[in-house]
This record gives sequence, C-alpha cells and structure tokens, in this order.
Amino acid sequence: MKKSLRNSAQPPVLAIEESSGNVFADLALPDADIRMAKAQLARAVKRVIVTNDWTQAFAAKTSGLATPDMSDVCRGNLARFSLERLEKVLVALGVDIEVRLQPKRAGATRGALRVIDCLTP
Repeated sequence: MKKSLRNSAQPPVLAIEESSGNVFADLALPDADIRMAKAQLARAVKRVIVTNDWTQAFAAKTSGLATPDMSDVCRGNLARFSLERLEKVLVALGVDIEVRLQPKRAGATRGALRVIDCLTP
C-alpha cells in the first residue's frame, strides 16, 4: 500500500487586510510618511532616467551624485538620502517640484506628508 506524501490537512485561512496606501505605515515603521515620500521621489528619479534613455552614470553626473549613490536611489536604498537631497536630484534632472500646504484632513489628528506625482509615465 502506498503512503501519501501530501499533507491531508487543509491550508490555514489567511486574513487579508486592506492597505492604507502606505506600506511603511501598514508595517508600523517609524516615520512612515517620510519613508513613503522618499520612495515616491526615488521612483520618479528612476522614471526620469528610463524615460530619457539615460544611464545611471549620466544621471549621476547631471545631478551631482556619485554613480554608486545614484544606483542606491534607483534600487530604493534610501537610508542615506533626505527628502531635500532627493528633491535636489530631481530638480537637477529637469523636474519641477511644487510644495503645497493645506489644512489637515477632517478627522486626522495631525498633518500628513504626501507626494503627488504628476509626471507622465
């Protein structure tokens, strides 16, 4: 008689939770707003490079970053980069950045930091 190698028990039911739109907040990481904004700015840097068919080396030279630093930005290794530094990189690459201040959303206990990306893909 053959023995079954498969486990006959049913797989566990996984709970699915809807995202807030900020994975860093969903994971309860500190400074989630800043982490998300940095990730969005880094994604915009990568999109500018790809859209213009540039190399990372060319983008690094244009923006004043060292090539390994541009590589880190493109790979999302952002711990060493401030929002201001990423904004300066984007401006050097030809992107306009506009800062808009508005009252906090109804029901919010504090203000929020959001990046609204208007670049065309």
